Amino acid sequence: MVRRTSEIAEYWHEHAQQLPPPPSPEEVAEAARLARLADERAAEEEDRRAEERAWNGRLPSERLKRVAGNVSGMVRLDRLLVDEVDGATPTP
Repeated sequence: MVRRTSEIAEYWHEHAQQLPPPPSPEEVAEAARLARLADERAAEEEDRRAEERAWNGRLPSERLKRVAGNVSGMVRLDRLLVDEVDGATPTP
């Protein structure tokens, strides 16, 4: 039995009885897992946007990423030309 000593105490007692139960350890773990996934997705998206900025607005092909030399300088000068060269097929 709980003794209620004042109207304020009674109010807060009734309020506490109406609150939902705290989350279970499984629910806490799942919320943490979902938060980690959201953080990872946000980091991947930011990486993609940074790469787009570095390549003047468009992601490069895998072939273009492997090119040695000053590709980034060429991209800043003429991205369309770099894309055309990238799309060209080598002649034997």
